[in-house]
Amino acid sequence: MLAVGGIFVRRDDAATRRLHRKPGRPGRRAGRGAVSATDAAGDSVIIAQPEAGTVVGFSAICTHMGCTVAPDGAQLTCPCHGSVFDAATGANVSGPAPRPLDAFSVKVDGDQVVQA
Repeated sequence: MLAVGGIFVRRDDAATRRLHRKPGRPGRRAGRGAVSATDAAGDSVIIAQPEAGTVVGFSAICTHMGCTVAPDGAQLTCPCHGSVFDAATGANVSGPAPRPLDAFSVKVDGDQVVQA
């Protein structure tokens, strides 16, 4: 259930992945940014906000050798072999990764981000 970046994930009764702000921690409310998280299945994910009100979700697993990428400003970086991905699109920008990060659909539902 616990994740980094001030959010945690749980499944509601309909088995929908929900991402919530972790109580007592400041979080991003507007503008560009990305956070690392763990979904209800324990998989590492990235939730990014390319612009206020728009959210996108990606697997945090690098497409090169399976290491976990991390947010680094407007990019996602892989600590293992230096692949760099665009945080807003998941596209590989540089490094040995052969393809973009796998995306999944998310949407804003009130003050939460949920899998679409």
